[in-house]
Amino acid sequence: MNERDGFDIVLVVLVAIALAREFFTGSSARTVTVEKFVDTATGMDPVYYLIVGGVFGVLFVSYITLYLPQKQGS
Repeated sequence: MNERDGFDIVLVVLVAIALAREFFTGSSARTVTVEKFVDTATGMDPVYYLIVGGVFGVLFVSYITLYLPQKQGS
C-alpha cells in the first residue's frame, strides 16, 4: 500500500464521520453558523477581498512558475 492509498482511506473515513454527524445532529445549529458567516463576509470592506485575492494570486503564480517546472523536470 502506497502513501496515496493511506490518504484516501483517511479521507473516506473523515467524510463518513462528518456525514454521520450531520445526519444525526440535524442542521438547525449549522444554519445559524452559516448565516453568521455570510453576514460577516458580506459586511466586510471590499479592500480586504482585494488583499486576500492578491495574496492568493501571488501564491498561485509562484506555484505555477516555481514548483510545477521542477515537478515536470523530475
